[in-house]
Amino acid sequence: MDGSRAVVQEWDAEREDDGWKPAAEFASIIAKPAGSGESVAEKLQARYRHALENRYDLK
Repeated sequence: MDGSRAVVQEWDAEREDDGWKPAAEFASIIAKPAGSGESVAEKLQARYRHALENRYDLK
């Protein structure tokens, strides 16, 4: 995981008292074949990589 490619999936969500709740079909992990997704600009790759590391505790 080097952050060089990204797949962005948008979901509808509803605001609730404790934050946003996604629709019932929401999936937090989406498997894609290697090489899938859009290229990420080199200057943003570290940001993508760190966001995933923090979100999924990948240290």
